[in-house]
Amino acid sequence: MGANKPQKEWTLYNSYMRIMDYIVGMTDNYATDVGQQLRGLSR
Repeated sequence: MGANKPQKEWTLYNSYMRIMDYIVGMTDNYATDVGQQLRGLSR
């Protein structure tokens, strides 16, 4: 997540907002690739 990775000093709300911004900004192909990585299906 790079710069969007939640930080300890952020509120829970700000952490959720940064994560949502990261997800919403993904292209379909990138989101598919990340999903496959999380499931252990690629790289």
